[in-house]
Amino acid sequence: MYFMILIVLKMVVSDATHIDPKDYFDPKSPRPNRSLIGQYWYMGSMTAVFAFAPAIQNYALRRPFFSGIQKHIAMAIVGMGFGYWVDKMTRKRSAERDYFYYQYMCDHPEDFPLIERKKFRDVMEPWHPIR
Repeated sequence: MYFMILIVLKMVVSDATHIDPKDYFDPKSPRPNRSLIGQYWYMGSMTAVFAFAPAIQNYALRRPFFSGIQKHIAMAIVGMGFGYWVDKMTRKRSAERDYFYYQYMCDHPEDFPLIERKKFRDVMEPWHPIR
């Protein structure tokens, strides 16, 4: 999402008359840092889910909610590791997909012509309020 915002801002500020669609997927273009929530989402959510699993087991077995606290701690550590792995795999898949798209656009430039930039004043119709 932030990458798209960066590209759109680059296009708005730029004086170029055309937009190259390959710029969206260029692997060499700088990527902005992810937000704090996006950076730790998988690790945090998986930690919470895995740490809460023994509590559900305790509830089903009619034990006190936090009995066997070592299970909660161990499962939280396992969940954090699993979340880290899921985040890593998601980023790797996204990078491979983006590179595939970029390579396809480079190999078939006739399918992805340059897009002519339009200004808002050319697209919007004049507004006349009726009062």
